[in-house]
Amino acid sequence: MIEHTESDEVVLIPRYDAALAAGAGSFNERARLLDHIPFTRNFITHKLGRNSADGLVILEARGDSMEPTIGDGDLVLLDQHRREPRDGIVAFALGDTAFIKRLRFTFDGVDLISDNRDLYEPEHLSRQRAEELVIIGRVRWVGRMF
Repeated sequence: MIEHTESDEVVLIPRYDAALAAGAGSFNERARLLDHIPFTRNFITHKLGRNSADGLVILEARGDSMEPTIGDGDLVLLDQHRREPRDGIVAFALGDTAFIKRLRFTFDGVDLISDNRDLYEPEHLSRQRAEELVIIGRVRWVGRMF
């Protein structure tokens, strides 16, 4: 018999059909709710530092530019309340295209860095171009099928 405690309470995080490009780029403005993925409240609180699931969403990554960290088809949990411009793995939109990349902010703009550096060179956005970047949320968790 499995014993349950209050810390085991399940929190449902919505998963949408919008894809985030870890490669060439894709975006779906009319994301459709597919289902919910359960996490324990203990995980949400202690691993993500959150009191609720508000602003947390799960989307699918497409492409190979963030491999081996994030692969094609991996699920990524985004914290949409964490949109501050700071270094890290971030989902963002540039124009009408959404991406997942490592961002590194510099004095003259921002570097867009792919983890798959054998195939993808870092790209630098000038300060003016970087102002067009809209941060969707910070990547906080990755789920992968084998």
